[in-house]
Amino acid sequence: MVAVGSNRSPQQLQRKFGTSAVMAVTRAQLKDYDVVYSAHMARYGSVPACLFPSPKTTVEVWVNWLDTGQLADMHLTEAVGVNYDFIALPKAAVSGTGLGPRLAAHYYKSRRGALAIDGRPIALSAVTARQRQYLAYAQEDILRHVHQQHGTGAFITWLTAMIGDDPQRLRLTDRLSAAAINA
Repeated sequence: MVAVGSNRSPQQLQRKFGTSAVMAVTRAQLKDYDVVYSAHMARYGSVPACLFPSPKTTVEVWVNWLDTGQLADMHLTEAVGVNYDFIALPKAAVSGTGLGPRLAAHYYKSRRGALAIDGRPIALSAVTARQRQYLAYAQEDILRHVHQQHGTGAFITWLTAMIGDDPQRLRLTDRLSAAAINA
């Protein structure tokens, strides 16, 4: 499974699978895609990541080698069928040391589309990419942008409400999705 957002993080994998879980994780590169913000807000108050086509861009990703049980658990945490679909990437799109030339890799494709500003997706500045085609924002910057466009009151108060109020967060996701770009 190709990990592009928080699933790249050892801390996130420990949170999802526990500190005793064992899994291999391999650094890789993905051609003709970039890691951008998905048009929804996670329960924990961030705007999650997704892949989006980006000709000539090569982005750093991680391959999580999950067993069948771990993959089933990951699908639950990713809200497969609600926020994401689990689909195959084109063969030879993912490369890296020890991965072989024709790795059959899968990823979580956003059902919500890419969050758009001025009609273009916004890349995650924390993710390394070569020949990036899109503007890149840090997580706090994209949250502040979403707050400015769709929120009221003080930023921290709004963000706390998004974390604690499922219906309010889902209404925000609906508004973000309505203006999203689909690949």
